[in-house]
Amino acid sequence: YLPQTNIPLISSNQNGVAVELMADTSVKALEDYWTKLLAKFSGEDGAGLLTPYKDKVFFAVDEQGVGDLGAESTSLRIGPMADIDIAQTLCDKLLRVSGTSCSVVRMQ
Repeated sequence: YLPQTNIPLISSNQNGVAVELMADTSVKALEDYWTKLLAKFSGEDGAGLLTPYKDKVFFAVDEQGVGDLGAESTSLRIGPMADIDIAQTLCDKLLRVSGTSCSVVRMQ
């Protein structure tokens, strides 16, 4: 399955810090999750929390990690972020507003 959006697919050997929203072997599941998150956090109820990051979202392919049945693991991430504090603040806000969990990861 190839994504039907303009979310880029990037190898995980990037530099910096990112917010990892979800990992899965299915790119479609990740794409659907992003669509739901963006809708939830773009309007007034979500205070436009994800709107500034629409152009920073990407699929990261973990070329070293192998999931079940030999499938490559793919992550939905936002980044690169300016620093760890900004990334952690975004995760904290997502959790506080709706219980959406995420993690801060180093892109390497």
